[in-house]
Amino acid sequence: MRPASPGYFSALGIPLKEGHDFSEADTETAPGVTIVNEVMAKRFWPNESPVGKKIRFHKNWLTIVGVSGNVKHSRLDRNSDAEIYATYPQLPEDVVKFLGRDLTFVVRTANPASTAAELRAAIHALDPQMVVKIATMQSLINESTAQPRFRTWLIAVFSIFALTLACLGIYGVIAYLVTQRYKEIGIRIALGATRSNILQLILARTLKLTAAGILAGLIAAFFLSKFLSTILFGITVHDPVTFAAVPACLVAIALLAGYLPARRATRVDPVTSLRYE
Repeated sequence: MRPASPGYFSALGIPLKEGHDFSEADTETAPGVTIVNEVMAKRFWPNESPVGKKIRFHKNWLTIVGVSGNVKHSRLDRNSDAEIYATYPQLPEDVVKFLGRDLTFVVRTANPASTAAELRAAIHALDPQMVVKIATMQSLINESTAQPRFRTWLIAVFSIFALTLACLGIYGVIAYLVTQRYKEIGIRIALGATRSNILQLILARTLKLTAAGILAGLIAAFFLSKFLSTILFGITVHDPVTFAAVPACLVAIALLAGYLPARRATRVDPVTSLRYE
């Protein structure tokens, strides 16, 4: 249950999917009205519009006049709850007394600095003892995302290091395996193999080894990625772009690792290659 005043949704940029906003005519003597969010609308009226339906809050019946978009009030990694909004004048007295301990005013302005001073002065003019805390919406968003953003950057840095080490490891191993086959390459060239044949041989072997390693890594990543679900926003733990881009990068590095030594080997004189140890 969330109390709201007319203009609350437009001030916070919350879209109204159906119906209309509250108005100044929604007083304590007017018929009770409410706005529900999409979660509640889909849960209780999955195949029809909830506008015009009635729900009961406390002892009062409220008519649904609109459906709002979902909002993450607490944390980004939590799903939106089913919510109903009601105007302050139509709330029960005991609810108003409970909510009156902490009121939030939302103001849209192009100059937050000067507006903050005016707001503080206006509220203190009504009650000098009242504690006033003012924050911009951007600062509230930054505060709520600071810790997840830090964890994400930390994992991103370690991931880049891991990817770099993987690329260096692949290059080193493949390059070493190619150099170990210099004598074989010399024999093949002496028997009439062309440079393209040698390159094809080395790259095919490289692709087989790389594919086996990538397959093992993808299987492990598929099951271990669930541990990252609490720090991911906007993508799933099995994000197809990530699962496609990283193997493509490793394949490119592996082909480069196989191509460069193989290309050098094909340029060596067969006699020299046969003497290589």
